[in-house]
Order: sequence, then C-alpha cells, then structure tokens
Amino acid sequence: MSEVAIALEQIPGLLQEKNKYVIVCHRKPDGDTVGSAYALARILELMGKSARILCADPLPHYLQRVFYDRVTNDAELRREEYVISVDVAEWQLFGNILPTMKKRGVFLKIDHHLTGESFAEYNYVDSTASSVGEIIYSIAGLMGYKEDFQVARSAFVAMSTDTGGFKYSNTTASTYRAAAEIAEVCKEELTEINTLLYETRPLQKVIANAVAVYYMRLAYDDRLAYVVFDDESMREEEIIDDDLDEVSALLRQIEGVVAAFLIRQIGENKYRISARSKKGFDCSLFCTHFGGGGHMFAAGCNIEAESAEEAERIAVEAAEEYFYEC
Repeated sequence: MSEVAIALEQIPGLLQEKNKYVIVCHRKPDGDTVGSAYALARILELMGKSARILCADPLPHYLQRVFYDRVTNDAELRREEYVISVDVAEWQLFGNILPTMKKRGVFLKIDHHLTGESFAEYNYVDSTASSVGEIIYSIAGLMGYKEDFQVARSAFVAMSTDTGGFKYSNTTASTYRAAAEIAEVCKEELTEINTLLYETRPLQKVIANAVAVYYMRLAYDDRLAYVVFDDESMREEEIIDDDLDEVSALLRQIEGVVAAFLIRQIGENKYRISARSKKGFDCSLFCTHFGGGGHMFAAGCNIEAESAEEAERIAVEAAEEYFYEC
C-alpha cells in the first residue's frame, strides 16, 4: 500500500469514492477524536454514505453527557468498509484494535500532530490546525455542510476541548472564526455544552484532583509539578484511571510551574506520563525522547520502570533537558 500525503481539497473527492466507512478514534478517547468522528460521520451521512464510529475504549463520562452513544468497540470490519482515522498520530494509539487496523489497513488518516506516522493509504496532517475538529469543519465548508447543526455542534466540542476552551496557544484566528460561525448555527446550545464540559464533574473526579494536589511534588526550583500513582496507591485512594484525566492540566495552573506530569502505572513495570506545559518546556520533545509524542504543550509517553520510585526518577531526571528560556 502506498502512503500518499494529500491536500485538504482532495478529501471530498476521496470520500465520494467509497460507500461504507468506519471512523476510528484513538484509545482513551478525548473530545477532539470523538467530536471529529461524530462530525465526519454526519458529513458522510449527508453524502448518502454509511458510517459507524469505532474506538478501543468507551467514552469518558464527560463526553457521554454531550454525545448520544453511537461508538462501538466491535472491531470486526465488514469487507466493504473503509477505515478513516481521526486524531490518531501513530499506530499504537489504536489500542487493542491495532491488529485489526494493521490487517485491514487505513484508507484515510486525518490528523494535526506534528509528530506521527504516515500509516494510511492517504494521509492529511495539518499541524497548524488547533484540532482535527477544525480540519473536519473546513472539510464541511468545502462540501457545503458547515450550517448543519450536528456537524457544527460536534466540531465545536472537538475544537473547544483540544484548545482548553479556546485558551491554549494552539488557538488561532481561524479557530476563533470557525467558533464564531458555529455560534451562528448552534446559538444557545453552546452554553449548555460549555456547562457540561467545563462546569460539571463527578464527585470522584473532584476528590481525585484533591488527592493529586495533596501528593504533588515540585522540582527544578518549583518549575516542574508532578504526581505519581501506582496501582497500590490508586486502590488505597479508590481512584480509577478516568478520574485522573485533568490532573496534569490542573497542576500546570500553579503560579511559577512551567511543566506538569501525571505519572501513573498502566501495567506491570509500565507507567504512562501525561505531560502539560506552558512556554518554557517542550512536552513534545520530552515525550518523543521516550517514544511518545504530541504537541509542544501537551503530550504523552510510556516508560518502563520496576517501581513508582524508579518511574519518578526517570521522568524527573529526563525533564531537565527540555526546559528552555523564553
């Protein structure tokens, strides 16, 4: 299979070529991959195509409040279905459906990560886009579907969550213009969406954030804030993995902190680092060092360590190299 880089303007023609699609999100789905999948599925349905959404993992609680559930983990692909990946930078991000994806192959990859793999037959990557949701909204514009309510609503969720409510540095003038256009379509609905996304949390997540702050540690003249959870500590605190998805962003908010890590055990001798930063620390380069990737201010990677203490040492020692003057 050839791996071809394409222009945005070529995507509508590619979508016309087939009739049945499976849109695949990355593992541990976030608002961008899910919102993009829902928006693209709606575009395909408006074209008269069939589309279903596939993800290795269930939707997190906050997205279940926003989207009706049409996501499946049934990775048994029909012969006539073609795969489109959204916000999936590299093979490993397919999670436990990776063998199926590699066996079938990916027809079209749509992504915005600077680092990644060109694993699809056709690959479109725009690292200047705030989110894949913004890319999907541009595709909708090329096809005359921008004013469809479901397309606009889903694209808004994708853009808003990946820009931290339009606060992060990946928010551009084009992002604001797209949001303004969506506001004309969705009107009062956006207030409800923002309330569900940013002002509604399960009690257990609030407790998990408090526990994380309690156990937080600082390094490098208080420029790095981090917390480590192994399986035992999570059991003791009655915390599950989904409760921790805001922790690194929360620690980043501390005055004087430039970078924040959540280091959590994800298997025997394996730990996941979720890194968030401000100007002064490059998360992408840090995580690429360990075989991961992402954006300058938000990235992730896995490391091997025999204990939580060793995982902490590996992460904190490696971090020193990726601070920079600004």
